[in-house]
Amino acid sequence: MSGYLFRLSKRGTSSKQKLWTILSDMCLKFYNTYNHHKLLARLWLSTNRCTVELISTNSLLYGECSTRLADVEHDQQRQHYRVLPNHIIKISVNTKDYYFQAENVYLLKR
Repeated sequence: MSGYLFRLSKRGTSSKQKLWTILSDMCLKFYNTYNHHKLLARLWLSTNRCTVELISTNSLLYGECSTRLADVEHDQQRQHYRVLPNHIIKISVNTKDYYFQAENVYLLKR
């Protein structure tokens, strides 16, 4: 499976990085775009201490304001994106938490 995911900052800021993500062999692999071949990072999901959960839109990342990031904005040089604060996925591996966001419900269900 593959598609774009936003990697979210866990400090509550609105910074995001849009990455092409491939799930294969219990590993998430991250690339800049679908046609880049240089691997940026990988996240192994095959450990015993791995959990994946969908978290609510009004949780720790955005507080109570779920509409303040309504418009999609793209800064060509820094690759920053802003989308609605929905569809957030929390992946916990060992003691680290990673937050990702899909662009819409369809992509989240894939």
